[in-house]
Amino acid sequence: MHNGLIVNKYKSRMGHQSIVHGRILLDRDFKASQEFIRSLGNDDTYPQLNAEMFGVGIKEPRSYQDPVIVFGGTYKAVEYDWTSFILKFEHILRNVGFNTAKIELETEVLGTYNFFWKSKHPNYFFESEEELIETDEWFFGYGKRGMWGFLDTDLEKHQIFDLEGFKYPITFSDDQKKVFQDIIDATEKIDGQKFHPYKDEFLFRETYDLLFPILNKLRFERKIDFGFDPVKDKDGNSIMTSKGFYIILHENIRAKL
Repeated sequence: MHNGLIVNKYKSRMGHQSIVHGRILLDRDFKASQEFIRSLGNDDTYPQLNAEMFGVGIKEPRSYQDPVIVFGGTYKAVEYDWTSFILKFEHILRNVGFNTAKIELETEVLGTYNFFWKSKHPNYFFESEEELIETDEWFFGYGKRGMWGFLDTDLEKHQIFDLEGFKYPITFSDDQKKVFQDIIDATEKIDGQKFHPYKDEFLFRETYDLLFPILNKLRFERKIDFGFDPVKDKDGNSIMTSKGFYIILHENIRAKL
C-alpha cells in the first residue's frame, strides 16, 4: 500500500512521471457506454483508471458530432506496469459501444508511444500494409495513425512498445496461470469472504509480481477483491506481508482467467 493505493511493491519502478491521454469514439449504445464510465468509481489499484479521469462527451450524436469519451492522467512510470494498464483499458472497451480508440503514452526517458484500436462492429478489414494486429474482438496497432487507423508514416521498430516484455495481444504465462490457480485452489471455495492464501513469506515475495497483473485485471472487472490487512513493522510503519495479503472472490473464477 502507498497512500491508500495498492501497488506492485516488489517490481522495480523508476521515479519518473508518465502522462497517458486518449479518446474513445462511440458509435452506438451511447447512454449505456457513458453510464459504464461513470460506474468505474474510485479505482485504488495501480495503475488506476478512475471515473473522474474521463469526460463522457455529448449525450446524443448530431450531424457530424458523435460522443467522444476523453481521458487523461499522470502516473509514476506507468510504462513499467503497462500490461496492467492495457488490461484495464480493454475491459472498458468491451463494455462501451466504441468505433475507434487511441492512447498516447508520454514518458520522461523512453519517448512517446501511440496505441490504436478499431472495433469489428460493423464488419471491417484492413490491408496488411497497415500493420495492425487482428484479434477476435478488434484490430490493434502501434504508431502514428489517422482517425480510422491508417498509418500516417511507415511503422518503425522503435514505435513498438516492448518494455518489461510487453507483447500484444496480452497473454498470461504458464507460470502466472499456475500461481493464480494454486491461489484460487487454496481458497477452499469461500466465495464472498476474506481469505489469506499465503502461509510462507518467501513464496509470497517470489510470486506476487507474477500474480499482480491477473489480480489487478480481475479486481477492475469486479470479479475479485484483494488487498492487505494492516500490518506494521517494529518501527510502526505499514508493510505488505504474506500475513496481511487477502483475496475475496465475488464469483466462481476457478479454472479460468
